[in-house]
Amino acid sequence: MSLLDDILAWANAELTLWQRDAVRRLFQKQDLGSQDYDDLYAMLKSAHGLPDPQKRQPVPLAQEHLPAHTGSTTPVILRDMRDLKHVNRIAPGQKLEFTPTGITVIYGGTGSGKSGYSRVLKRACRARDVSETVHPDAFDPKAAANVPEAIFDVEVGGWAKSLVWKRDIAPPHELSTIAVFDARCARAYLDTEQEVAYVPYGLDIVENLGQRVLSELTQRLNTEVSRIDTDTMPFADLLGDTAVGTMIASLSPTTDSQKLTALATITGEETSRLADLDKALAESDPKSKAKALRLSAQRIDTLASRIEVAVNMVNDAALEKVKFLDNEAETAAQGEIVAAANFRAGEQLLPGTGEQVWKNLFEEARRFSTQVAYPGKSFPNVDAGAQCLLCQQPLDKIAAGRMQRFEEFVKQQTAKVAAEKRKQRQEAVQKLERASLGFGLDAATTAELEQLDVTQLRAAQEFEKKIEDRRRWTLSALEAHSWDGAPTLHTDPRPGLKSLSTKLLGQAADLDKAADEKQKKALEVERAQLRSRASLAPRLQSVLDLVERMRLKAKLAECKDDLKTKAISDKAREFANKAVTAALKGALDAEFQALGVGHTS
Repeated sequence: MSLLDDILAWANAELTLWQRDAVRRLFQKQDLGSQDYDDLYAMLKSAHGLPDPQKRQPVPLAQEHLPAHTGSTTPVILRDMRDLKHVNRIAPGQKLEFTPTGITVIYGGTGSGKSGYSRVLKRACRARDVSETVHPDAFDPKAAANVPEAIFDVEVGGWAKSLVWKRDIAPPHELSTIAVFDARCARAYLDTEQEVAYVPYGLDIVENLGQRVLSELTQRLNTEVSRIDTDTMPFADLLGDTAVGTMIASLSPTTDSQKLTALATITGEETSRLADLDKALAESDPKSKAKALRLSAQRIDTLASRIEVAVNMVNDAALEKVKFLDNEAETAAQGEIVAAANFRAGEQLLPGTGEQVWKNLFEEARRFSTQVAYPGKSFPNVDAGAQCLLCQQPLDKIAAGRMQRFEEFVKQQTAKVAAEKRKQRQEAVQKLERASLGFGLDAATTAELEQLDVTQLRAAQEFEKKIEDRRRWTLSALEAHSWDGAPTLHTDPRPGLKSLSTKLLGQAADLDKAADEKQKKALEVERAQLRSRASLAPRLQSVLDLVERMRLKAKLAECKDDLKTKAISDKAREFANKAVTAALKGALDAEFQALGVGHTS
């Protein structure tokens, strides 16, 4: 196996993808440029989880990047190079012929195409330097998408053969046995003593990987790492015996950002709790203050109870009940009207006879008869000699019969139902008119609520007005028997008042604890936890940024493992011992002596 094959096998087995890309570049270029190092550095970081915005991918060294070895002595003779397409401004159909023996000299003025032919030759024959790209005509904007190509006529073992080369496609295997050498391909260096230092082709690649590439990338890595600020001192004030303090003290690349964010997320309830703790722990006489707060809570509960009584009088359920009574009374009244019409149908009676006004008159007559005129006698009294209760004329047979028929009509079920429904409705009206729906927001209660929570005071005052509006509307609806457009009852203050009462009781409980030294310490611990979280909240993003920098630094530190040179240096020595034999060195010395250029070292 040749040295190049050994290097390829070693690269595939032991190098990372980006290192194999570096080896490929070293084979193709005499010197790597800044862009090469930028690419390799980006791929190094990408291999360790640091994304590359340009998404560069390594192109590892492969057999197609190396000169081929036929394994036999069959010569490959280049006869000509022709039919170049899309190569600079070389005209179509051109042809360069090469003599199979001796030297072929190709000459021409500037711009005649010599360099274009040379670049194609170096690419097709896999020269040691292929840093110069073969481009199409730079003066033709439409040619940018064209792919340069050429045809090579060769003899292989005496047989003629035409080989096609295209840019960016692996060149024909046979052409790689032809050596193309120019100033860019030179790999020999003269030292100060004019001695020739010989390095077998490929061995310098391995050495340069360690000495140049890894050295340059190490320098870049160290520079980037040194610029990353991971100092935690700006957050030293957050340290302490709290959850926040513990987390700040242990900040590292593995810090849980979600947990950190959760600690820094303070709810309105927690902010209020912190304020309550500050007040409780600052109170000089916590016991007295606790008693006062409980009394306030009791008064607020009483206010909420009064509001509940008022609400129950005019809420939707109460409204539906009154509406139902009104509808029933109206329906019964209509039934009564129909019955009265039927009652009047067989006889000429005064208008309105049988209706409610008439019934009221009839009932008054009943009371006058049974209580005053004819006590102890049933109504109507139609005995002989009985008189009309109004005109006081003796009742004749027709009048007596009419009075009895009137009584039977009044006693009918329809009349009874109508009377009962009217009574129920009237009772509901009276109850609503007489109900005390005020909340009792006197001067003392108002002043107390203003001090405790003015928002709840305003809500109660507004709601009291809505309750009264609802009552007035309900009475109007009962009068008009129209139930559309009832005022809504919203912004009920009871939940807020209940919450305020609960808060006051909680504050009272905290004050009781503050009066006890052992329980006071527990409150102080709770306050310290909340204070540290409140302090972290506005600086959360800065802490998260610090953690991200720590993660970046850790990822970059992982890259250092890929930049260790010992294994590569050892491999270079191994390849050198195998490639530079005593016989090779002796043969080279003889050649150099014949040329008069010194000896190998």
